[in-house]
Amino acid sequence: MDFNEIASEETVLGTILRNGHLIFEVQGKLKPYMFSSQINSTIYRSMISVSQNANDASFILVKGELEDKNHIKDVGGVEYLEYLYANTGGEKDIGAYIDRIRNAYKKRALININAKMPSIIENHDADLVISDLNTRLNGLITESGGFDVRVLGDTIGETFQHILERREHPGIDGISTGYAELDHYTGGLVEGTNWYIGARPSMCKSALLGRILLNVSTQGIPVLLFNKEMSPERINERWLANLSGVEAIKIRFGNLTDEEVSRLARARDQLAELPIYIDQNYAGDIDYITSTVRKYHQLHGIKVVGIDYLQLVVERSGESTHELGRASRAVKLLSNELGLSAVVLSQVNRECEKRENRRPLMADLRQSGNLEEDADIMIALYREEAYVENTPEEGKLEVIVRKSRDGPTGTILLNFDKNTVNVFDRINIQGVYTSEVS
Repeated sequence: MDFNEIASEETVLGTILRNGHLIFEVQGKLKPYMFSSQINSTIYRSMISVSQNANDASFILVKGELEDKNHIKDVGGVEYLEYLYANTGGEKDIGAYIDRIRNAYKKRALININAKMPSIIENHDADLVISDLNTRLNGLITESGGFDVRVLGDTIGETFQHILERREHPGIDGISTGYAELDHYTGGLVEGTNWYIGARPSMCKSALLGRILLNVSTQGIPVLLFNKEMSPERINERWLANLSGVEAIKIRFGNLTDEEVSRLARARDQLAELPIYIDQNYAGDIDYITSTVRKYHQLHGIKVVGIDYLQLVVERSGESTHELGRASRAVKLLSNELGLSAVVLSQVNRECEKRENRRPLMADLRQSGNLEEDADIMIALYREEAYVENTPEEGKLEVIVRKSRDGPTGTILLNFDKNTVNVFDRINIQGVYTSEVS
């Protein structure tokens, strides 16, 4: 048994005990039988057991699971768990340690196969030995991951049935954004899709994302928001302004009439009933985001994820463009795997502001970490009033669909109310608010 192998196992287990949410990410890559130590394998099985109830594999819960199964003494007692907890690596490095464990497992398997070969060759037909060896080696290759390959004949029938169901209930294929014209261009928030909304600052990126998530949640669909700029209180204030029609500046400074307080109270009661989850970890990177999404998808059935915004997820360095691409790919793979839709905000470079027409182009978005490859929907936002004072275009938000994998492209006009930080359809151009969520 190699010391480095054991050290890798201990580091992985310790890192999970200290960062229990990682179990949701790790268990798809690492199996209990891959551990060289039976003790470590038993602890890892307990971690998986804890996660099956949608709980983080925290020190306390894993310890309780081992005690409930009468395995605590078998793994060296609480002392060994405490040793593992102290022997932790960084979340970013856990993938490298997992690769070491998997590689060591395969080497052990190869050594075992090699040790048995002389006896097998002596007692069996050569063709049978070759076939068996090929099967064993292929089995090790497929340990690299689960490949959900299905023959076309098994899936085409399901696809045709879905088409017939849509014929009976025509309309968009995904979840409505709450904006009819945007749904027409995109088909709504379809499972497994990535949306990228790019713009320069002050173009309503956060306001549009917040309102989309609000609209989705009113349909009873759980959403999860990662916001790296604003506190949950600031986000709540925006949504209260959205629903109540009370000006955000009045909410901020407390200059409220009794009637406005009543409207805010009604909006508060509506928001309290909505399945909206807000992550408050401002330092979380893309690995933290993916593991958190996995957890809340399992725990609460999250279907739509919002990230505000992508550049804040990665560290600013010479490798930031590469890291943006890695983060984008991770979100895309996660969307496909879990069948959810991700709406990701992105800054665009300043080049668009040097042109006479300042509306962002696909190239402006593309330079932000090669996001175009992973985007099913790519949208640019533009407000003329951000550049021109007293423009007749005041209050208009251009939602420019630059890419739609299965739909048309073009420009949609929405209205932006600066007073309530709200984005609404043109049919609501007067800004008429009701006591109910629109």
